[in-house]
Amino acid sequence: MFDFSVIPNRPPRSVSLLLGLKLSEILDYKTVFFVVLFVLIMGLFPVTMILAMDKEARLPFIEMEKVQGSVIELVDNSQCDNPSTNLRYKFKTAIGHSYYGDYLTCENSMYSSLGVGDNLPIIYDPKKPSFNGIEGELGKKQPPFVIFMVFPLIFLLIIFPMFLPNLKQVITARSIFKKGQITKGEILFVGRKKLSTVINFKGVASLEIFYSYETNKGDRVESKVNTDNDWLANKLAVGSPVTVVYIESKPKRSIILDFYYR
Repeated sequence: MFDFSVIPNRPPRSVSLLLGLKLSEILDYKTVFFVVLFVLIMGLFPVTMILAMDKEARLPFIEMEKVQGSVIELVDNSQCDNPSTNLRYKFKTAIGHSYYGDYLTCENSMYSSLGVGDNLPIIYDPKKPSFNGIEGELGKKQPPFVIFMVFPLIFLLIIFPMFLPNLKQVITARSIFKKGQITKGEILFVGRKKLSTVINFKGVASLEIFYSYETNKGDRVESKVNTDNDWLANKLAVGSPVTVVYIESKPKRSIILDFYYR
Protein backbone atom coordinates (compact mmCIF):
# COMPACT_ATOMS: atom_id res chain seq x y z
CA MET A 1 0.00 0.00 0.00
CA PHE A 2 2.86 2.36 0.80
CA ASP A 3 6.40 2.59 -0.56
CA PHE A 4 8.74 1.24 2.11
CA SER A 5 11.78 1.03 -0.19
CA VAL A 6 13.66 3.50 2.05
CA ILE A 7 13.54 0.98 4.90
CA PRO A 8 16.51 -1.47 5.00
CA ASN A 9 15.49 -5.11 4.53
CA ARG A 10 17.67 -6.24 7.41
CA PRO A 11 17.99 -4.76 10.93
CA PRO A 12 19.10 -2.68 12.71
CA ARG A 13 16.90 0.20 11.60
CA SER A 14 16.35 3.71 12.94
CA VAL A 15 12.84 4.52 14.17
CA SER A 16 13.25 7.97 12.59
CA LEU A 17 12.49 6.35 9.23
CA LEU A 18 8.79 6.25 10.16
CA LEU A 19 7.18 9.35 11.69
CA GLY A 20 4.42 7.22 13.20
CA LEU A 21 6.93 5.61 15.56
CA LYS A 22 7.76 8.87 17.31
CA LEU A 23 6.76 8.96 20.99
CA SER A 24 5.12 12.32 20.31
CA GLU A 25 2.53 10.46 18.23
CA ILE A 26 0.88 9.24 21.44
CA LEU A 27 -0.62 12.68 22.10
CA ASP A 28 -1.75 15.63 20.08
CA TYR A 29 -1.16 19.21 21.22
CA LYS A 30 -4.70 19.53 22.63
CA THR A 31 -4.17 16.51 24.85
CA VAL A 32 -0.81 17.82 26.06
CA PHE A 33 -2.44 21.15 26.97
CA PHE A 34 -5.26 19.35 28.80
CA VAL A 35 -2.85 17.19 30.81
CA VAL A 36 -0.48 20.06 31.70
CA LEU A 37 -3.40 22.24 32.79
CA PHE A 38 -4.82 19.54 35.08
CA VAL A 39 -1.40 18.67 36.50
CA LEU A 40 -0.97 22.32 37.47
CA ILE A 41 -4.45 22.53 38.98
CA MET A 42 -4.09 19.28 40.91
CA GLY A 43 -0.58 20.23 42.03
CA LEU A 44 -1.69 23.62 43.33
CA PHE A 45 -4.75 22.22 45.09
CA PRO A 46 -3.01 20.79 48.21
CA VAL A 47 -0.78 23.86 48.50
CA THR A 48 -3.78 26.20 48.31
CA MET A 49 -5.72 24.16 50.87
CA ILE A 50 -2.83 24.18 53.34
CA LEU A 51 -2.27 27.93 53.00
CA ALA A 52 -6.00 28.56 53.46
CA MET A 53 -6.15 26.61 56.72
CA ASP A 54 -4.88 27.78 60.09
CA LYS A 55 -1.24 27.51 61.08
CA GLU A 56 -1.72 24.21 62.92
CA ALA A 57 -2.44 22.52 59.59
CA ARG A 58 0.95 23.68 58.33
CA LEU A 59 2.78 22.34 61.38
CA PRO A 60 4.69 19.64 59.41
CA PHE A 61 6.32 22.40 57.34
CA ILE A 62 7.41 24.61 60.27
CA GLU A 63 10.70 24.06 62.07
CA MET A 64 9.60 24.20 65.71
CA GLU A 65 11.83 24.59 68.76
CA LYS A 66 11.34 22.67 72.01
CA VAL A 67 11.65 24.03 75.57
CA GLN A 68 10.37 23.19 79.06
CA GLY A 69 7.36 25.17 80.19
CA SER A 70 5.51 25.19 83.46
CA VAL A 71 1.85 25.21 84.49
CA ILE A 72 0.83 28.55 85.99
CA GLU A 73 -2.95 28.16 86.30
CA LEU A 74 -5.74 25.55 86.15
CA VAL A 75 -9.30 26.62 85.32
CA ASP A 76 -12.35 24.30 85.30
CA ASN A 77 -13.92 23.92 81.88
CA SER A 78 -16.97 22.13 80.45
CA GLN A 79 -16.01 21.69 76.77
CA CYS A 80 -15.44 17.93 77.10
CA ASP A 81 -18.05 15.23 77.71
CA ASN A 82 -16.33 14.56 81.05
CA PRO A 83 -14.69 16.89 83.60
CA SER A 84 -12.05 19.07 81.96
CA THR A 85 -9.53 21.75 82.84
CA ASN A 86 -8.11 24.66 80.91
CA LEU A 87 -4.39 24.41 81.57
CA ARG A 88 -2.45 27.68 81.27
CA TYR A 89 1.32 27.47 80.91
CA LYS A 90 4.33 29.72 80.57
CA PHE A 91 7.66 29.20 78.80
CA LYS A 92 10.76 31.12 77.75
CA THR A 93 12.19 31.14 74.24
CA ALA A 94 15.86 30.51 73.47
CA ILE A 95 16.54 34.25 73.71
CA GLY A 96 14.80 34.57 77.08
CA HIS A 97 11.44 36.07 76.12
CA SER A 98 8.40 34.82 78.04
CA TYR A 99 5.24 33.56 76.32
CA TYR A 100 2.00 31.97 77.44
CA GLY A 101 -0.33 29.35 76.09
CA ASP A 102 -3.48 27.37 76.88
CA TYR A 103 -4.38 23.69 76.56
CA LEU A 104 -7.76 22.08 77.19
CA THR A 105 -7.13 18.84 79.06
CA CYS A 106 -9.95 16.34 79.54
CA GLU A 107 -10.15 13.78 82.34
CA ASN A 108 -8.61 11.00 80.21
CA SER A 109 -5.69 13.16 78.99
CA MET A 110 -2.12 12.37 80.04
CA TYR A 111 -1.87 15.99 81.23
CA SER A 112 -5.04 15.98 83.37
CA SER A 113 -3.04 15.21 86.54
CA LEU A 114 -0.68 18.19 86.22
CA GLY A 115 -0.72 20.87 88.90
CA VAL A 116 0.50 24.44 89.13
CA GLY A 117 4.31 24.52 88.90
CA ASP A 118 4.60 21.17 87.07
CA ASN A 119 6.77 21.08 83.93
CA LEU A 120 5.62 20.08 80.46
CA PRO A 121 7.27 19.99 76.99
CA ILE A 122 6.44 22.99 74.80
CA ILE A 123 7.15 23.52 71.13
CA TYR A 124 6.95 26.93 69.44
CA ASP A 125 7.66 28.68 66.16
CA PRO A 126 10.91 30.64 66.68
CA LYS A 127 9.74 33.21 64.12
CA LYS A 128 6.44 33.70 65.93
CA PRO A 129 6.55 32.20 69.46
CA SER A 130 2.89 33.05 70.03
CA PHE A 131 2.24 29.97 67.92
CA ASN A 132 3.00 27.29 70.49
CA GLY A 133 1.60 24.20 72.16
CA ILE A 134 2.33 21.05 74.10
CA GLU A 135 4.61 18.66 72.20
CA GLY A 136 2.59 15.78 70.76
CA GLU A 137 -0.69 17.64 71.25
CA LEU A 138 -0.28 20.64 68.99
CA GLY A 139 -1.87 19.82 65.61
CA LYS A 140 -3.13 16.46 66.85
CA LYS A 141 -6.72 17.14 65.76
CA GLN A 142 -5.75 18.40 62.32
CA PRO A 143 -6.37 16.10 59.31
CA PRO A 144 -3.22 14.28 58.12
CA PHE A 145 -1.36 15.85 55.21
CA VAL A 146 -2.15 12.84 53.01
CA ILE A 147 -5.77 14.05 52.86
CA PHE A 148 -4.64 17.00 50.74
CA MET A 149 -3.10 14.60 48.23
CA VAL A 150 -6.30 12.65 47.59
CA PHE A 151 -7.38 14.65 44.53
CA PRO A 152 -3.94 14.64 42.81
CA LEU A 153 -3.69 10.90 43.43
CA ILE A 154 -7.15 10.28 41.99
CA PHE A 155 -6.18 12.35 38.95
CA LEU A 156 -3.00 10.33 38.42
CA LEU A 157 -4.85 7.04 38.85
CA ILE A 158 -7.28 8.08 36.13
CA ILE A 159 -4.82 9.63 33.66
CA PHE A 160 -1.91 7.17 33.78
CA PRO A 161 -3.95 4.07 32.84
CA MET A 162 -5.21 6.04 29.82
CA PHE A 163 -1.65 6.75 28.67
CA LEU A 164 0.08 3.48 29.49
CA PRO A 165 -1.52 1.25 26.82
CA ASN A 166 -0.72 3.84 24.13
CA LEU A 167 2.83 4.28 25.36
CA LYS A 168 3.35 0.52 25.55
CA GLN A 169 2.02 0.09 22.01
CA VAL A 170 4.43 2.61 20.47
CA ILE A 171 7.44 1.36 22.48
CA THR A 172 6.69 -2.23 21.40
CA ALA A 173 6.33 -1.15 17.77
CA ARG A 174 9.67 0.71 17.90
CA SER A 175 11.41 -2.34 19.32
CA ILE A 176 9.99 -4.69 16.66
CA PHE A 177 10.79 -2.24 13.85
CA LYS A 178 14.44 -1.86 14.92
CA LYS A 179 15.26 -5.58 14.97
CA GLY A 180 12.48 -7.39 13.07
CA GLN A 181 12.27 -9.03 9.65
CA ILE A 182 10.21 -7.46 6.86
CA THR A 183 7.69 -9.52 4.92
CA LYS A 184 4.40 -9.18 3.07
CA GLY A 185 1.08 -10.00 4.68
CA GLU A 186 -2.63 -9.74 4.10
CA ILE A 187 -5.64 -8.62 6.11
CA LEU A 188 -7.89 -11.35 7.51
CA PHE A 189 -10.42 -9.33 9.49
CA VAL A 190 -11.02 -5.83 10.91
CA GLY A 191 -12.76 -5.78 14.28
CA ARG A 192 -14.26 -2.42 15.21
CA LYS A 193 -14.43 -1.70 18.91
CA LYS A 194 -14.66 2.07 18.91
CA LEU A 195 -13.98 3.62 22.27
CA SER A 196 -15.32 7.03 23.27
CA THR A 197 -12.87 9.13 25.25
CA VAL A 198 -13.02 12.74 26.42
CA ILE A 199 -9.44 13.28 25.27
CA ASN A 200 -8.24 12.54 21.74
CA PHE A 201 -5.51 10.02 22.42
CA LYS A 202 -3.55 9.04 19.35
CA GLY A 203 -2.79 5.35 19.03
CA VAL A 204 -5.65 4.29 21.29
CA ALA A 205 -6.56 0.64 20.78
CA SER A 206 -9.98 1.18 19.22
CA LEU A 207 -9.71 -1.14 16.20
CA GLU A 208 -8.43 -4.71 16.05
CA ILE A 209 -6.70 -5.74 12.84
CA PHE A 210 -6.20 -9.47 12.25
CA TYR A 211 -3.67 -10.40 9.57
CA SER A 212 -1.44 -13.20 8.34
CA TYR A 213 2.06 -13.31 6.83
CA GLU A 214 4.76 -15.76 5.82
CA THR A 215 8.09 -15.88 7.66
CA ASN A 216 11.48 -16.33 6.00
CA LYS A 217 11.26 -20.01 6.94
CA GLY A 218 8.01 -20.40 5.03
CA ASP A 219 5.73 -20.65 8.07
CA ARG A 220 2.30 -19.01 7.88
CA VAL A 221 1.55 -16.91 10.97
CA GLU A 222 -1.59 -15.10 12.09
CA SER A 223 -1.43 -12.11 14.44
CA LYS A 224 -3.34 -9.04 15.61
CA VAL A 225 -2.59 -5.35 16.21
CA ASN A 226 -4.64 -2.42 17.50
CA THR A 227 -4.97 0.99 15.87
CA ASP A 228 -7.07 4.16 15.81
CA ASN A 229 -6.28 4.86 12.16
CA ASP A 230 -9.86 4.82 10.83
CA TRP A 231 -8.83 6.15 7.44
CA LEU A 232 -6.44 3.29 6.80
CA ALA A 233 -8.62 0.64 8.43
CA ASN A 234 -11.50 1.59 6.08
CA LYS A 235 -9.25 0.76 3.12
CA LEU A 236 -8.24 -2.63 4.51
CA ALA A 237 -10.70 -5.09 3.09
CA VAL A 238 -10.17 -8.82 3.58
CA GLY A 239 -7.16 -9.83 1.50
CA SER A 240 -5.62 -6.32 1.33
CA PRO A 241 -1.79 -6.48 1.15
CA VAL A 242 0.22 -4.97 4.00
CA THR A 243 3.88 -4.76 4.97
CA VAL A 244 4.71 -6.60 8.19
CA VAL A 245 7.72 -6.62 10.49
CA TYR A 246 8.07 -9.61 12.83
CA ILE A 247 10.59 -10.94 15.35
CA GLU A 248 12.27 -14.03 13.96
CA SER A 249 12.50 -15.83 17.31
CA LYS A 250 8.85 -14.99 18.12
CA PRO A 251 7.01 -14.79 14.77
CA LYS A 252 3.68 -13.77 16.31
CA ARG A 253 5.32 -10.66 17.73
CA SER A 254 4.81 -8.28 14.83
CA ILE A 255 3.45 -4.95 13.58
CA ILE A 256 1.89 -3.66 10.37
CA LEU A 257 4.20 -0.93 9.04
CA ASP A 258 1.37 0.71 7.12
CA PHE A 259 -0.10 2.05 10.37
CA TYR A 260 3.08 3.97 11.17
CA TYR A 261 3.53 5.60 7.78
CA ARG A 262 3.03 9.39 7.86
